[in-house]
Amino acid sequence: MKIPAIRAAAVAVTAAAALVALSACTAPTSSSSSGSGGGTATVGYVELLADTFFSGIETGLHQGLGKNADIVTVNYDSDATKETQAYDNLISRGVDVIVTSPLDPDASVAGIRNAAQAGIPVVCVNTCINDKDAKKYVTAFVVSDNEQLGKLTGERAAAFIKGRLGGTAHIGILNCDVVALCKVRKKAFTDALDAAGVTYDIAADQEGYQPDAAVPVATAELTAHPEINLMWASNDGGTIGSVKAIQSVGRAGKTFLFGTDVSEPLVTSLLASDDVLQSVTGQDGVANGEKVAEIVKALQKDPKYKPKTFQQLVDVVNFDRSDPAAAKDWLAANG
Repeated sequence: MKIPAIRAAAVAVTAAAALVALSACTAPTSSSSSGSGGGTATVGYVELLADTFFSGIETGLHQGLGKNADIVTVNYDSDATKETQAYDNLISRGVDVIVTSPLDPDASVAGIRNAAQAGIPVVCVNTCINDKDAKKYVTAFVVSDNEQLGKLTGERAAAFIKGRLGGTAHIGILNCDVVALCKVRKKAFTDALDAAGVTYDIAADQEGYQPDAAVPVATAELTAHPEINLMWASNDGGTIGSVKAIQSVGRAGKTFLFGTDVSEPLVTSLLASDDVLQSVTGQDGVANGEKVAEIVKALQKDPKYKPKTFQQLVDVVNFDRSDPAAAKDWLAANG
């Protein structure tokens, strides 16, 4: 059963400001890479964040499209103004396809509409615009199964609560709720706890999804609520920041962390002797990129191509402290 929640005060910043990453005061940066022999397709990649997952998408694009593709990457640091500029620049450049992870389902429509009206097909990855406009202006939406991202970790957390916490948990959350899919992850996480019948309360739930910015948020939650014995973070940056916070305030062995996404720092943390990070369910950025590449190649043959299913789901995978062999295998393949 769920004990009535005790909500911590929200971080006093606007949603847009909270999402701005390290280089928010600079102009968008872009990079172009082409294989030998020249490119037969130029793909504009409008990147939401510069983290492991989004870098993996770019890697998957390269692997899927091969040497004859130019990929122009513009990281807009989760800033709405920079996102608009990115679409304008890529339209002016005349790219063949735009691959994008939009910031907002409604506010991001204009730039995508402009691209589509300029005759440039648009493929969403990870996030997309609202359904009505997506049907008009977007070819396909490649996305990890975000419900599974929350559910699988929630199931692991429920088993841990029963096995090591006596069936009761006081939970601190670091969310990325400004992105709609993060809310899906969080609901699936708590639904899994409810389904397992554990007793818990949410002692704190605040935004924290960039590694450096997440550390003080997690630290504040642990300081204000020393009863927190379990934390969950809804993305890679929040999980990394929470690991550091738990270590820095001396909560290792008292507060146990469950997280989201998979990256070298997180998998390494699962193998660490500090017993902080217990389980993560991760997106496969490379697999997302390769799936996008399949759609891009179909668009090269037919610019009006539409897949039979608009939303293309990509499987997720759980890594748990109880299975160090899987973590070591991932590091060997990705380190």
